[in-house]
Amino acid sequence: MNVVTVAPRLERAGKTPSQKAILWLLREHGRVRHERGSREFRWRMVDGVVTVMPEPGPWEFLLSCGATVVDADGFATLTQAGRTICAGYRIEPGIVTSGRMPDQVTWLTDEQMERVAPCFPLSHGKPRLDDRAVLSAIVHVLLHRLRWSDVPAEYGVPYRRLRNRLIHWAHLGVMDQVLAQLMERRDGILRLVLSERQILSHPTGALLASRGLFPIMVPVEEDMPCAA
Repeated sequence: MNVVTVAPRLERAGKTPSQKAILWLLREHGRVRHERGSREFRWRMVDGVVTVMPEPGPWEFLLSCGATVVDADGFATLTQAGRTICAGYRIEPGIVTSGRMPDQVTWLTDEQMERVAPCFPLSHGKPRLDDRAVLSAIVHVLLHRLRWSDVPAEYGVPYRRLRNRLIHWAHLGVMDQVLAQLMERRDGILRLVLSERQILSHPTGALLASRGLFPIMVPVEEDMPCAA
């Protein structure tokens, strides 16, 4: 590592909100895993493992200036220089709180998929994306009001294809039927996984609803007695 080149950069490390958030999480949790970047700082914790999804710039800068290192398993830790930089942090950066994503991803069950399977359009000989992964990811984004670019990598589907699939299915009338039948049991009550309010609270859902593409969801009650 070229010390002459690194030193000036190290003086600038931890100055931006995203850099400070990364260093804070490293200091608090010991090591973090990096996932593809988002347009804004995001992170989550699953089974004690912290994953950060910052814009590429801050992450790469901290690595290049020697404030952090990455091991063979892809986990970053602080160097002595990095520990020195964040030693004076007293209060959790606001971006750490606002940038936390749901700790668990949403996966629809076999029972739920069987219930909505008849709603899906037939495939015309061309292999398509896995319906469970696509629908689970769409539900996750709408449920938690996430940006499409923040969809977890676990689904294995590019976020643009997810957004386009939602729009395409909405225009076909498929998504309205699917969401109207997508239920889960909570406290002995059969409820919609996504309510009308939750759909409308997401920009894409609100836009599609304003075009009349979710006509069934409006009259459907959120709470229905669970069948015996």
